[in-house]
Amino acid sequence: MSICVRLTGDGQRAHASSSFRQAGYGSLIQCLTEEVQVEIRGIPQIPDGRYIALYEGCGAYRDVYKFGDYILKLERKDAEGCCPSNAQEARSLELTADLPQTVAFYHLGDVTISNAEPQPLIVNGLLQGYGGATCDKLIQQHSKSKLSLQMASFLVTAYRELSLMVLDGVQLNIAYGDLCMANIATLMDPAKHTHDSPVPSIVVDAKCVRREQCGRIMSIAACADEMILDLELQCSQAPHPTWNLLGHYMHLYVNRIFRELGQDDLASVRERVRSRFDLLGDAFTAAYSNQWSQSDRLQRSWYIPTRWRRQSQLGRPYGCRSEMSRAESETGN
Repeated sequence: MSICVRLTGDGQRAHASSSFRQAGYGSLIQCLTEEVQVEIRGIPQIPDGRYIALYEGCGAYRDVYKFGDYILKLERKDAEGCCPSNAQEARSLELTADLPQTVAFYHLGDVTISNAEPQPLIVNGLLQGYGGATCDKLIQQHSKSKLSLQMASFLVTAYRELSLMVLDGVQLNIAYGDLCMANIATLMDPAKHTHDSPVPSIVVDAKCVRREQCGRIMSIAACADEMILDLELQCSQAPHPTWNLLGHYMHLYVNRIFRELGQDDLASVRERVRSRFDLLGDAFTAAYSNQWSQSDRLQRSWYIPTRWRRQSQLGRPYGCRSEMSRAESETGN
């Protein structure tokens, strides 16, 4: 079993361009190029052959390439000949192989970078499945232009389901950690999303998923709240004001929601979390429709919940804490 990487292109060092946090950062292994040829031999479930791989970025001391439905993570060995990040993630992938929220594990071993100068370079490589575009990358691609209600619905739905996934881990003995946007991905296409259709997500760094008892609600509050806060901050800092509006409403409705709910029983917390995300979607849609053009409102009326469309037409702003409390009381939450 072997993996060989051949450098191609003009020899220029690879740089991340599609990641919100990493744009402009060079590869950790300096000889790597934007495009490489990956040669696979004898690895189960992957056909032998040569594949063109493109540089995705770097993280956890590794450079990441994508080809087809696969991800290759390259890590330099340390002074003791070890590759701690790849080894730890490989173990995590093996332990969580039956979970739908993690990717497949294929191979861990030496990778030869064959035409590196002044001589071939031996690094460690982790070959795993592709979990889709990360939320980090989606924000980078879309945040410079106007946020559509379709994209907003996609993100709100995805993070509602992620929040419930973390909460359900209490009963399933699955603990999560460091669910930042760069570690969360989805194979779903935002352009094909319809309101309230599911948006299943993948945790692309398996070190963030552990099979262990994680205790009651307060033990997962920090993980879930920080995950939500990460999206809120990126929306608030995005170049286009429509994204800032979503960040504002996230702060009003779901900021630190898990800590706020405290030690309530799991069923009650689950229902309140779902309800607050639904209220977030309704409130953002009403405010968006009220602030942007009449033509936008007409074009996107398929999304606007009926009960908030009437308030928008009457010119009532929606989005303060008192409004949120009244809306919750109407639903009995």
